[in-house]
Amino acid sequence: MLEISDIHTYYGASYVLQGVSLTLEPSKIVGLLGRNGVGKTTLVRSIVGLTPPKRGSVRLDGQDLTNAPTHSVVKQGIGLVPQERRIFPSLTVEENLNINRRAARASQDNRWGLEEVYELFPVLRDRRGNRGNHLSGGEQQMLAIARALMGNPRYLLLDEPTEGLAPIIVRELGKIVDTLRSQGMGILLIEQQLHFVLSHADTVFIMNKGALVHESTPAELESDRDIQAKYLGV
Repeated sequence: MLEISDIHTYYGASYVLQGVSLTLEPSKIVGLLGRNGVGKTTLVRSIVGLTPPKRGSVRLDGQDLTNAPTHSVVKQGIGLVPQERRIFPSLTVEENLNINRRAARASQDNRWGLEEVYELFPVLRDRRGNRGNHLSGGEQQMLAIARALMGNPRYLLLDEPTEGLAPIIVRELGKIVDTLRSQGMGILLIEQQLHFVLSHADTVFIMNKGALVHESTPAELESDRDIQAKYLGV
């Protein structure tokens, strides 16, 4: 499992994450909700080594990855789909995918290759010769997820994957994350869309001011209007 234990992360003098702990298991989706600026993306950056925590630990199956460089974290089996997708706009769909295949972890079952991601995302097969900046927003998000899968991760970190997408594309993304969970992948789903998280997560956390302030099942959060109003503005 992926264990984040009491991590404290700073940006310069700014104390951003203040003792965050959570566990991500295979075949489970953990939803993380919160307003803008509460530390959700910093948590992702801390997990993958882009902004290492000053205290606490990140462990994958007992192996300490806290101070490991990002490329090493990825090779150990953690895939990242960053906010704003960050695909390579001048490269084709297939070139974007092949970049991450070269970064795949050394010990793997090679579940994900071009044919497998094209089966999960048929539109990418149709667009495989198109450059990234010629794709729609939904297609770019699918490419970002497919690119992460090419590294054959065991755990996937999705940072606000529904941002700016039409409802029909959001529903398609929901089917995709459910499919990945059914295949054994653990997913950390960071979102602001409450309904999306409630529909797909197994466990839900809420972050506020750099700390986790609520943990529950989706059903419990759905019925707790006070918590929704206090921390999510719903």
